[in-house]
Amino acid sequence: VGFGKVIAYVFGLGSPYAGICIAGCTVWAYTVAGGMLSVAYTDIVQGCFGYLGLLVGTAYVYHNFPRAPGVSPGYPLGDKNAIPEGMSDPDSYDPIPNAIFFNWVTIIVLALGNVAAIDFQARVLAAKDGTTARRGCFIAAALVFLIGGFTSANGGAIRALYGPSSPHAEFVADSCSRYITVVGCFGSDSCNAVPLSGVPTCGEWKPDPFAPLKMITCTKDTCNYFLDFDGSGGFGAGSETNHPMNGFLGGGMLIAIVAACMSTGDGSILAMGTCFSHNILRRFAPFEQSKLLRITRISTVFWTALSIGIACAVPDQTGYLLIVAFDIMLAGSVIPLFAAVYWPSCKPIAAFASIMAGSFSRLILEFALPKDRLLLLLGDYAQTYGAGIYDPNMLQIFLGIADGNIDDVCPQSKLADYSGVDSLVAPAVCGLTLILFQLLPCVPTESKSWWFTKVEPVEFVEGGGKTTEAEAGRGIETEAA
Repeated sequence: VGFGKVIAYVFGLGSPYAGICIAGCTVWAYTVAGGMLSVAYTDIVQGCFGYLGLLVGTAYVYHNFPRAPGVSPGYPLGDKNAIPEGMSDPDSYDPIPNAIFFNWVTIIVLALGNVAAIDFQARVLAAKDGTTARRGCFIAAALVFLIGGFTSANGGAIRALYGPSSPHAEFVADSCSRYITVVGCFGSDSCNAVPLSGVPTCGEWKPDPFAPLKMITCTKDTCNYFLDFDGSGGFGAGSETNHPMNGFLGGGMLIAIVAACMSTGDGSILAMGTCFSHNILRRFAPFEQSKLLRITRISTVFWTALSIGIACAVPDQTGYLLIVAFDIMLAGSVIPLFAAVYWPSCKPIAAFASIMAGSFSRLILEFALPKDRLLLLLGDYAQTYGAGIYDPNMLQIFLGIADGNIDDVCPQSKLADYSGVDSLVAPAVCGLTLILFQLLPCVPTESKSWWFTKVEPVEFVEGGGKTTEAEAGRGIETEAA
């Protein structure tokens, strides 16, 4: 979805579906031309150029662009510094709701679910040895912290130029709220304004999904306009400035985005094609080792088409699909994976049952739990907005001047999006199922349940010597590269 969105915007395509299809076909052609070694080598080249562009581009943005939204009539307080309570108190951003529960679940899902990600595992298993794999993981972890810092720095500039205080901001008007407090002093302590508890009309900000691309691709002198309303933006009260992006550096930042999309896409398609051909198709329709590469390449067509179809179903949900992907891994794969590594006596049937239980639990809860996609569950301010009030009689009731039922004037209901609950329940079901089946005395017989039996490594004869199946697999990948 992300790669398709970049293509659609940069080339001016009218439909996001066209960008997604072009992106999918590009990643497939790039992947099918080689194997894991070729993917790894090209990822290194892409990473070096892409992340260098991200580093230099971020330094340019940080030095020349505003770093955070300032105060404006439509955004009276501007952006505030992050506070520790934001990760512990659902009402810390009074009166703005805080999606604290979903934020914590996302951290857990991304931290643990990625352990079982198939493209990540493919790179680990294709490493020369265990030491090389561990070093690669530690280096990647360090780079994640670095890249995360760059992204955060760019996020402040994007909000300043295209956020709620910018002239590009769009709002859902005609809303009332009993929980927003208006003072009207714009940060001053000497205006003697009386706080107004609740507002009869207000607007909810609508973020621009293309704001990051607009900032890094706009190179004209009139681009990226910024108004420093009261000097809180760092450019002087009332100053108007433009911040065009350097074309070369903006292109480098685009390369970083595309490189990340290509690296994730090609690894996933290759890993799914390999697992399907080697672990599933070969079981039901045995074929010679020499045909594995060809069959794997053919199977990538199916997985690419499936990926394009899923992306087209939610063309605007870039981050959502990323979280769901790791969510699925956490639900049914992470616990069996750890059991396979650290619990040698774990029964295959216990691992299989836990995978099925966790995965189906996640699937059922996805549709069974109430979700409104606002991601708010906890806190007093997780409320809907009522319709704007313009009737003088209703306004007097709202302000407490006249008697009446405030619920009839500005009806607001509690939001209850249970997104994230399924992410925690499913792996718990997976773990309990694993323990339960491990303790059961019954064990399937080999004749009736051959997929529950241990598979011994296959040995191949090459030049009179013997090589293991893993070594032969690396040879196939080398040939593909």
